[in-house]
Amino acid sequence: MLTDGTPPIVVLFGFPPGWDNQNRPNQMNKDQVKGASKSSAGKIQRAAGKLVGSLKQQAKGMDKQVAGKAQQRFGDIKEALRTSRKRNGQ
Repeated sequence: MLTDGTPPIVVLFGFPPGWDNQNRPNQMNKDQVKGASKSSAGKIQRAAGKLVGSLKQQAKGMDKQVAGKAQQRFGDIKEALRTSRKRNGQ
C-alpha cells in the first residue's frame, strides 16, 4: 500500500473496470453482468469438454467465452461513456 492507501498494482495498471477511485466497486450494467456470466459459462463448458475429450465442446466453450468477454468490454465502454457524461454534466 502506498501512503494514500492505493495498492501498487493500481498505480501501474489503473483501476480495474467497475471500480472507482475510492477503491469501491461500482454497480455493473447489464452488458457487463451478462458478459461475465457468459464468459464463465464458456470457461466451464471448455473445461468439461477437455475433461471428456470433446473438441466440439471445447470449441463451443471457447466461442462462448470470447463472446462473453466481448459483451463485457462493450459494457465497460458504455459505463465509461456514462461516467464521462456524468462528470461533464451532460
